[in-house]
Amino acid sequence: MSTMLAATPREDAVLDAAIAPNGAPATSSTVFLTGATGFLGAQVLAEILRETDWRVICLVRADDSAAAAQRVVDALAATGREGIDTAGRVTALCGDLAEPDFGLAAADFDDLAATVGQIIHCAAEVSWNRSYARLRGSHIDGTVTAIRLACLGPRKALHFVSTLAVCYVPGGPETVDETVDMAPYLDAMPLGYAQAKCVAESLLRQVAARGLSVTILRCGLICGDSVSGVSNHDDLLSRMLRGTVQARIAADVDWALDCVPVDTVAQALRLLAEDVPAGLRVLHQHHDEPRQWREMVLWLRLNGYDVTLVPLDEWLAMVGDRDGGRAPDLHAMQAFFLARPPSLEGRSLTELYLEPNRRRIRATHSRAWFDARGLVTPRLDAHLLDRYLVRYRRTGFLPATAVLPKGESDRPLRASVTKGLRATLHAPTLELGAFEAVPLSGSGVLSELSTVTSARCSGLWRCSIEFRRSTEGPAESLDAVLKLRSTEMDQDAATLAVADLCSPHLATAFRAHLQGLAYRGGGAREIALATGGDDRLTRFMPRLHAVIPPSDEACGGVLEEFLDGVDLIDSADAVEQWRSEHIDAAVHALGQIHAVWLGREAALLRQPWLARGADDLGGMLPLWRALGKFSAPLFAPHLGAHGASTQRALLAQFRHWWPRWRALPRTLVHNDFNPRNLAFRRSGTGPVLCAYDWELATIGPPQSDLAELLCFVLPSAEAPQAAQHWLDLHRRRLEEASGCSIAPAAWHAGFVLALRHYMVSRLPLYAMIDRFKPQLFLARVVGNWASLYRWAETAEGATHS
Repeated sequence: MSTMLAATPREDAVLDAAIAPNGAPATSSTVFLTGATGFLGAQVLAEILRETDWRVICLVRADDSAAAAQRVVDALAATGREGIDTAGRVTALCGDLAEPDFGLAAADFDDLAATVGQIIHCAAEVSWNRSYARLRGSHIDGTVTAIRLACLGPRKALHFVSTLAVCYVPGGPETVDETVDMAPYLDAMPLGYAQAKCVAESLLRQVAARGLSVTILRCGLICGDSVSGVSNHDDLLSRMLRGTVQARIAADVDWALDCVPVDTVAQALRLLAEDVPAGLRVLHQHHDEPRQWREMVLWLRLNGYDVTLVPLDEWLAMVGDRDGGRAPDLHAMQAFFLARPPSLEGRSLTELYLEPNRRRIRATHSRAWFDARGLVTPRLDAHLLDRYLVRYRRTGFLPATAVLPKGESDRPLRASVTKGLRATLHAPTLELGAFEAVPLSGSGVLSELSTVTSARCSGLWRCSIEFRRSTEGPAESLDAVLKLRSTEMDQDAATLAVADLCSPHLATAFRAHLQGLAYRGGGAREIALATGGDDRLTRFMPRLHAVIPPSDEACGGVLEEFLDGVDLIDSADAVEQWRSEHIDAAVHALGQIHAVWLGREAALLRQPWLARGADDLGGMLPLWRALGKFSAPLFAPHLGAHGASTQRALLAQFRHWWPRWRALPRTLVHNDFNPRNLAFRRSGTGPVLCAYDWELATIGPPQSDLAELLCFVLPSAEAPQAAQHWLDLHRRRLEEASGCSIAPAAWHAGFVLALRHYMVSRLPLYAMIDRFKPQLFLARVVGNWASLYRWAETAEGATHS
């Protein structure tokens, strides 16, 4: 049967009517794998060998069987994983994807068809530069042959690796889920690679309609192994990173890197092969929490690479300047970066993948399918990025810098926990037994990225700990969070790197006011509050297991309970789940918390753990002005018709209202009191607040915590109507807890000032972080602020009149 195809994508997308499955379903557990010596294929082979007892036949280009077998062995070794035993389960078959019948003799092809039970087809040239005609042989001819093989003899399930690049088409659907067939948009696809994959998908859809079991897995960018850190040095992401280091500049663009580790994609393919579909199944695999390109540039900078952001046009000009030779990796891909297809109306092809032009990929069904089978995609956090960097440097792909990546050993963590538990439990002979530490990522970008520059171990870990206080003592266990706080020097470095990539003016302002930033002394402050003994405060905090002293290898911090079985933890992007009982519980807790230091302002200011600049925020006006100028364009669409002028007016009139703010009755405030740092324990009488991350706690009017909370959690349409209720309830709860009487009018005036303070000194910080990691809650919070401020000022004016 001929596999000769026509020359155009549209004509190639028609499957020969004679190709159809006729046999009974295959029962063999032998898998035929294409691409086994490639980056993904080797991981798929390793996954099958680790997790199943299947035999695998691998198609390999080689001169003879011995050379083919050696290529497979070398590919498995290149994954960086150890202990992968082929144990006679792997056969390397010499062949060529682009040749008729894979270059096999007819009898060998027939024998292969009779032997295998499933086909995993992940071999194809990945090229962002080449035309459809250049890719046609490996993509189209190879896919048709794989389809013929699946249909010949016993019908075999065929699993095909496609790409989400098929979903990005000018004039195509703005949202693409698993049900969308992209074939109607084939001619408009600007990438030859996407066209080739789309043609292959179309051929597979047709054979599925004829009775073959077919899976199409559309993948986003595939990044390195999450365990070994081994990456594909020829892929787009690796070339972008090295090209950025080479050129020392990066495009200042909104590009979401929704890449998935290669071993996770391999796990997905193994799971798909374990669950053969009836007919066609299409799944999307991309990352639920992508990193942003600017964040990656920041990560490079914190790791010692002198890079900065420049406008896209300036970056494209550098890419096109081969004679300049600044970035060979990027110059080699200029056909992709510089292309301006007619369908993009003068824009570069690069812009198709950037916000706001980027198409929306939906994977609701896929996510549910993978979740049901326990497939977890590793977070693209600082720990994983650091693992990749170690490999890049070890192989010479990236040059070394003075900033050293962290090691993988848990020895410093184990030693820190042992020392902390011995001191806290007064058990000098305490020894740990089993110990497991899994990295966690908090919601703070600066906290996470400051770990990069730290010479000592720092960050967040969930720890499963077994220990005995003495040799004869009973075994005890803890499920805890180990929180090792970066040094202030590391936090300063991260802050200045972020500010400098935002604007030189902002960096100058931050550099002049580092000593007044709220995070200073945060580690000591959190420990002091957790060990202070006042139940009105500690009952609303996580239970402290141990104070962790600093060492030569690890920063100091705390070991506290892992908040399991709680509600609404870190729910800033899910505030629709908040109910009135949760706000009520939070306001009740605020009454208790604020009562601890209310009326004792002088004593609070004497506490050694209070931030040094806590009482002199007015002296930081140059920083607030710089932040206001930077944040204004982002805030303007959400502040309403007069909101932008209000923000400017608050800064212009700062010296008039700031003394009134400082004259308000002050107490200890959390200063980061929002759903990012809150959770609720369950009890028989309703939810009970648990507030964590007290590093920013400071002195201030109690209304400041309430103002922040309401900006986050109130439904925008209801914010003004509901605010009065919660404001009055907070006042009454504080009166009950403190025994003080508070005048309603003065309390309301303080709330107005709290909102002013929040806009001037706190909200703009989110704008700075949003540049590197979109803060999804920010538009809602800024809009709520505008509604609350208009209401609060109007109500205050009515009271005075």
